[in-house]
Amino acid sequence: MRSFGWRGTYVPLSFALRAGRELKDLTFAVSDLRSKSGTINSGAIDLRVVAPWFRPFGGKPRLINEMLLRDPEFAVPLPEQQKNQYKDPKYGNDAEKLLPLTIAAGTNRQVYLTVRIPDKAAAGVYRGNITGKSSDGRTVSFSIELEVLPFDLEPTPYAYSAYYRIY
Repeated sequence: MRSFGWRGTYVPLSFALRAGRELKDLTFAVSDLRSKSGTINSGAIDLRVVAPWFRPFGGKPRLINEMLLRDPEFAVPLPEQQKNQYKDPKYGNDAEKLLPLTIAAGTNRQVYLTVRIPDKAAAGVYRGNITGKSSDGRTVSFSIELEVLPFDLEPTPYAYSAYYRIY
């Protein structure tokens, strides 16, 4: 995976896994990103699974992959009832870090990661790896290459926001 960004910004990356056989309790480890001029600590990289859930769409529930969660069991879609089952429907909180993930045979799961480039990062190309390991020892690995550009963005003169109403 390759991308670029500026000091003080967030860079999104994503990959998908297709399981030929069930991948049970898949855990991920991310290395530091290193260049000749510095390091971006692995703590600056946030991993989340893209989770499906039922959402109203044209008056009818539709299964949509849109939630970014650290707990894959936080919201589980129930296809036969076309509704969601929540881990704690009253006081639910997502996990602090990505919990083990199981991918059923013949299905795909997308993982989304965000790298926070430190304000003081030196310009250069930073490299690292993300490795997934299932409970039976099978592994998958991706390389990450992130270029920190040698200039800073000017602050925006406007305040931007987004409002998205959900039901």
